Amino acid sequence: MYQGQENDSKKYLNTVKPERSGFRDLGFSEHHRTWGYDVPAVDIDFLLCEYDQKIPKALIEYKSVIAVKQNSGMANYCALKRLASDANIPFFAVRYSQDFTQYKVTGLNELGKKLLERSDNDMSELDYLGFLFFVRGFSFLESRARAYEILHKRENNNRG
Repeated sequence: MYQGQENDSKKYLNTVKPERSGFRDLGFSEHHRTWGYDVPAVDIDFLLCEYDQKIPKALIEYKSVIAVKQNSGMANYCALKRLASDANIPFFAVRYSQDFTQYKVTGLNELGKKLLERSDNDMSELDYLGFLFFVRGFSFLESRARAYEILHKRENNNRG
């Protein structure tokens, strides 16, 4: 948090593209905006680089289902699509339910769209975790087994 700022992202909803969460460096975010339209940058909310064995496997932009829907044709997404495509990795947008049990996956570059041709894009947590292993190059069956093992272990640990 910066200069006594509260973590209240709702207060930013009715303003024009300000820093919303207060978790990033608000001062630099606002300063960069003063450089104007000809110095564009994307302030990434929650972009993850999924990797395996130190090798990038996918870029994934995560958003809650209650977040404002994004237009994948916007300059921000076009830049990220190009970054992923130039790196020869898929780029996905994933919207998750508030309880983290449901995931909607959208392929945003050609590699991402191609991977989703083989899979439904509305997924349970088990399906989505399996998908993350599949993206890493595991077979469908191995991906599913690993996902099940992780969730089963977590469930047993939560029982106590």
